[in-house]
Amino acid sequence: MEPITRSQAASSDNGGSLAANATTPVNLPEIVKGAIGACAKDIADYATIQGRDARQLRDATSEAIYQSTSHLAQHVNRGNAALAEGFNESFTVVAA
Repeated sequence: MEPITRSQAASSDNGGSLAANATTPVNLPEIVKGAIGACAKDIADYATIQGRDARQLRDATSEAIYQSTSHLAQHVNRGNAALAEGFNESFTVVAA
């Protein structure tokens, strides 16, 4: 996977729903682009990041990590619930 550039982050669509069900792939770059894109769009590509920009980038990165981890955990939990439901149905059929 290629790293996200500032131009890609600035052009991301923030209007879409990030909800996914157990059968759809997890699209984490959309989550990460939203958190970091707003901070990175005001920074030049080759600029040295210091002071306020560094703090904002640090906070945005922390938020992106939190959101992506949370989203991934929810996705795994939905997948596990669907798997458990499938096992329960198969045991019900075998028992009958």
